[in-house]
Parts: sequence; C-alpha cells; structure tokens
Amino acid sequence: MNTPSTTSNSYMAYGLYFFGYLIILISVVLYFGYTDNSKAFNYSTLGFLILTLVILIVTFYYFYPFMKNKSVDMSLTIIMAALITFASTISWVFLTIDQNNLEKLGVVFLFIFVALLIVGLAMIFYIFGDFLKQRRGISGLIINFIFYIPCILLDLIEFIKREMHLTTKTEYILLLSELVLIIGYFFAIPLINSTLASVTVYLLKKPVFLNKQTVLLKDTNSLAIQKDTNLSYDIDANIYNMTYAPNTSAGPKQYEPVDISAHLYSSNFAISMWIYLNVQTREFSVDQKGNSYEANIFSYGTGKPRINYTNDINDANHRDKYNFYFTDSATTPNYQMTLPNQKWNNVVFNYSANKVDLFINGNLETTFHFDGTNKYPHYNETDNITVGQNSKGLLGAICNVVYYKTNLMNNQIVNDYNFLMLKNPPVAQI
Repeated sequence: MNTPSTTSNSYMAYGLYFFGYLIILISVVLYFGYTDNSKAFNYSTLGFLILTLVILIVTFYYFYPFMKNKSVDMSLTIIMAALITFASTISWVFLTIDQNNLEKLGVVFLFIFVALLIVGLAMIFYIFGDFLKQRRGISGLIINFIFYIPCILLDLIEFIKREMHLTTKTEYILLLSELVLIIGYFFAIPLINSTLASVTVYLLKKPVFLNKQTVLLKDTNSLAIQKDTNLSYDIDANIYNMTYAPNTSAGPKQYEPVDISAHLYSSNFAISMWIYLNVQTREFSVDQKGNSYEANIFSYGTGKPRINYTNDINDANHRDKYNFYFTDSATTPNYQMTLPNQKWNNVVFNYSANKVDLFINGNLETTFHFDGTNKYPHYNETDNITVGQNSKGLLGAICNVVYYKTNLMNNQIVNDYNFLMLKNPPVAQI
C-alpha cells in the first residue's frame, strides 16, 4: 500500500516534470517562432529530437527513485506515460506545422487537435484533481472553467464503465483514446494533403527584391483546371476557357472549347502575397512625360490582377499609393490605398464569378464588382506572372506568393494572416 509520503512525493515528481516540460516547450516554440535565423525551421526535426531526449532525461531523473520503491502507484506512472505521449505530440505539432498544412487540414485537424487537448487535460485532472479541487476564489473559477469539459469526459468514461460493467482502469481508457487520436492525426495529414494538393500552387516562397524583375511563371498551364472536352460549359458555371465558340443549338448561354489544347481557368480563385516596401525616393515620382510613375510590384498578365506603386510628391492623390488593378480591361487603378512602410503587408485577391474581394492584413478592404466596362479578366496560357522590374524598381521585397485554384473563405484568410504576421519573413518553411 502506498504511504501518504510516497504518494506526495509522486505528485511532486510528476508536477515538477510537467511544469519543467512546459518551460522547455515554450522556450523551443519561442525560438522557432520568432528567431531571425532563416534556417531555424529547417532544423525543426533536430529540435524535436533534442526535445524528446530532454523529456526522456527529465522523466528518468524524476522516476528513478520511485521505480526502486516497490510501493509506487503504477497507475500514476501509466498516466504520466500517457502525458509524455500527449506532450510530445503537442511539441511535434508546434515544430512541424506549416501554412500549407494549416490551410488544408481545416475542420479535421481542428477536431483531432481539440480532442487531443481535452483528453490530455482529463489526464492532468485525473492526477492532480484533489489538489485542483481545493482552489478557491479567482484561481478556482479559472480551473473549473478550464477543466469543465475534461471533467465531463471523465464522468462519461466512469458512466460507460458502470453501465458495461468494465473493470478497465480509467487511465488505460484515456491512454488508448490518446493513442487512437495521435494515430488518426498522423494519418489525416498525408491523406488530406494528397487529396487537396492539386488546388494550391506556390509561385514564390522566399523573399525576392523588387528592384529587379523576377518571373514566377512563364506560362499559366499549372494554374489551369482539368477539362472534359466531351462536355459543354455554362457561363454561369464560373469556368472560363482560353478560346470560346458559341453553340447556337444549345442556347445563348452555352459555350464549347474549340481548341483541344486550350486550358480552362476557374473564375473562383485566390492569390495571396506578402509585400515589404521601404520609404521610396524622389526617383519614383513621375515618368518622362511628367505623369505619376507606376512601378510594378506584382503582375499577372496585364492586370489579372496587378499591383503597382506610385509616389508623386507633387500630387497628394498619388503620393505613397498602392494601385490595384483587378482586370486587364482597366486603364486606371480600380483601387488605391496607402500601406505602412517597412512592414510586411499581406495582400489577398479573392475572385469569384462576378466580383473580387481585396483583403489587406486579414481585413476586407474593398469589394469590386465586374460590369460591362470593367469586364472579368480573360485568361490564357501565354500569360506570365512577374514581380518587380529592372528599370527604376522599388526598394522592397515580396515573398510567399500563393495561387489557390478555389477562392478562400474569410476565416482562412484571417487565419493565414494571424499565423504568419509575427514572422520575418512571413514564410513557413519546414
């Protein structure tokens, strides 16, 4: 039988281990999350290995005195082993998650992660419940709030055990649940990635300077969607072809591709990028004709979309302005605004059938509707995508340019911005 002294020492050992682990985890996450070392994320696997070794060393250091004591409560040791598994999984999530996985896992990833967290908290409460129940005042209220759902899980397990006359210990059930969730998590990532990888095209990851032109795509074949030449395409189906020919027998809205090699481009797509500009010099004020000079930042074709910058010090309407073009039929900017200098700004074009939403730093800045004058852009396989320019280019950089073959939900755009806003540069590299 365990003596009060032995049980107290066990709780102390487990408590010291758990809080020591939290300190290590927070330190590693802060290093990998906010370091300026461009190679930091490339070493995430090594970091996880070192963290695992530290966990094993700390665990052995605290467990060794009690392993020699035959009266030690083995059930607590089993629960602690489950906690180690849980903590290691959380570490792996922090050290290996990237923007791609964050966007694609969606609800599945969130469900598994929340379940892992609830089961882990249930394990903690199962060990330290007597101590936690003694808390009063504000701390007691916070503890009750945090462990409310985990306690419901524990009560549910006990209820099932009584109803089914199970003799399995609660800690075994929690451990098994944690293992199942972990296995499900690691199987879910490659499954979802392989299923959805075709909808995302990374045009640029690492930063490039804007004072010289960089061609991201010489043609847009990789942005096209699969075409079935045996079908007719309705203009309301949000699909646009390189070449159209009317099919009068099918009705006025029906179009068929006449070129077998032609590519189809969806009108529901999104383009995301991060832009950093320094304060520009007088050199960028006007062109040779005295007009406000526009320097290229990003260009898909001739404006599908396009971002230029102008800094006419003699005209307040064109001083330190970003010019946004949403269609190649526009001869003047569809929207202008000023953004903070010497800061990474996130720009997202979210296109749908008859409009485009412009998001700046996670916020919806404007919505532009296409009409008879500003028609929807016409895409073809000869379009190229460039950033910067060689002559009179801007002092700044651009990075993390991503093309999505489907448009994004608002919460996806906000989550992507929040995930990368504190990184410099805002690129998730694993």
